[in-house]
Amino acid sequence: MQLLECGTKGLAVEVLEMLRPVFPGARFSCFEVAVTESVDACRRGLERHKDLVLSCRDADQPGRVYLERISMVREVEGAIAQGGAL
Repeated sequence: MQLLECGTKGLAVEVLEMLRPVFPGARFSCFEVAVTESVDACRRGLERHKDLVLSCRDADQPGRVYLERISMVREVEGAIAQGGAL
């Protein structure tokens, strides 16, 4: 899974920790990517992503809720069901 570079790794680590219980057999990696937008656009994107992560924290399955909110549940579950890497 590729995430926006976030200045600190805390947010990315939190996302990975949310996903591990949902997909215990999956291997996860987090990559930093180059910023191709304006600094302001990058900051706005980071703030939206941070709000998204924070809003998932209290769910029974925060990783599943996170994937649902980014519209990735079907893709991830399909890849795992077919033996693909995450």
